[in-house]
Parts: sequence; structure tokens; C-alpha cells
Amino acid sequence: IHPAFEDAPPQLGVPAVAALYETGEFKGKSLDFVLLHNPEGVAARRLLLVGAGKPESFGTAELRTAVGAAVRYLKGK
Repeated sequence: IHPAFEDAPPQLGVPAVAALYETGEFKGKSLDFVLLHNPEGVAARRLLLVGAGKPESFGTAELRTAVGAAVRYLKGK
């Protein structure tokens, strides 16, 4: 699970993440999710990007909400 802020792609070195932002398929809006399978450059088999909204309005309450939503999202997978 990795938080991804709105209009600010995380610098993970994962080409697929950059491509998602470039195409507009993922924008990092609050509670948006995208699950990548076998992403290049990552040892994990799956990487879940969690939209965190705007960085200036992201705090502990938003983190708790995002993690809870991510767990619920992954339970269905």
C-alpha cells in the first residue's frame, strides 16, 4: 500500500505508476485505488496505490481513513 497524492506521482521508480498519472487513468484523488500486478522495479507481487488527495490536507485522520478503505478494498480481491 502506498499513498499517492493528487497531481503528484510518487517517486517509486515504477514505470507503470508514472504511466497511470500521465494518461490520467489515476489522479491520486482521495480514496481512489489502483492495484498493479507484478509491477516492474518492485519486489512485491502486487502494489496498491491509494489516492490520498491533496498533500496539504493529508493528516493522521485521512491516513486512518485511507488505510481502512484499502483493507476493505483488498478483502474483496
